[in-house]
Amino acid sequence: MELNIKNELEALGATIKNDLEKSNTELKSEVKTQLDAVQAQFDQLTAKNADITAKGLTFGEELKTQLSSTNADLLSKGFKFEIKAALKPQADINPEYRAGITGYANRKVNARQLFAVGSTSSDAVKFVQESGYTQNAGIKAEGVKAGESSFGIKQETALVKTIATYIVISKEMLNDVDGMASYISNRVPAKLAEVEDQELLFGTGDIKGVGTTAMPFSGSTVTLGTGATVNEYDVLRTGINMVALANYSATAILVHP
Repeated sequence: MELNIKNELEALGATIKNDLEKSNTELKSEVKTQLDAVQAQFDQLTAKNADITAKGLTFGEELKTQLSSTNADLLSKGFKFEIKAALKPQADINPEYRAGITGYANRKVNARQLFAVGSTSSDAVKFVQESGYTQNAGIKAEGVKAGESSFGIKQETALVKTIATYIVISKEMLNDVDGMASYISNRVPAKLAEVEDQELLFGTGDIKGVGTTAMPFSGSTVTLGTGATVNEYDVLRTGINMVALANYSATAILVHP
């Protein structure tokens, strides 16, 4: 009985040994096959890299080469690839940065610059203005009554008004405090000055503009020779003459752009 068990164990051991040797042989063969395949692919890549290095191909030339083999098939499907220029990675280009904010322009001249500017600590300024003068002065004979002249005056009140606005600044903008402060201090006052221009020149409300209070221009005062045609220069010249006849001096001519 013991002999049979011993024989069976030896036979089982021999069988297991044979199976292990067979498995190891098959495994080695399979691994070798896979390694050979990987080595072949690596050899192809190495050869291709050597070829590219030797020829010094650019990215565009390499892409064109690869597309040329299938270009006929692509054309049959409605696709066409053409290499216009070699591409350069964006990362290779160092961007240039310019400080400040661009894309805007302010008026070069404002109406305030054309007037005498003063200051007040009150909310209103009262002044007396001549409203008219009747001139009857003249040479008189002995015993004849002199002509009477007269004048009119009236009190006017100029109210102090505020032109204001506000803007919203995001938290991201506040990260560049110096840049934003420079932009705001330059841009916002210039835009306020544009509103002030409109009021000083053409205002009809609390601020009476020059165009509202001044003597209207009269085209009938333009006198030219026979056959002459009035042009823009003639109108400006006549306007200056009107100011001079009122005993004032024209200090500026404001012309629309």
